[in-house]
Amino acid sequence: MEEVHDAHELASAQRQREQFDRNSAWLQAHISEIYAKHRGKCICIAGQQLFVGDTTKAAIAQATAAHPEDEGWFTRYIPKDKVARIYAV
Repeated sequence: MEEVHDAHELASAQRQREQFDRNSAWLQAHISEIYAKHRGKCICIAGQQLFVGDTTKAAIAQATAAHPEDEGWFTRYIPKDKVARIYAV
């Protein structure tokens, strides 16, 4: 790990984080309908918009084509079946 002091890199990282936070908030606001409709698919959120593909690569390609300026995109795979999950601490 290295410490970054360059103002341009810091501003870029801050912008990316803000975009990610907006995309994440958008997903949380729509998560029920998205998970119900797109089981077994890969999704990418960019520009507060949903992109769905059979592969992660396909979803990312759609998202980056539609929102090339958004560097805060992220992906998820929605499991085909809804099952109980057990988390251990």
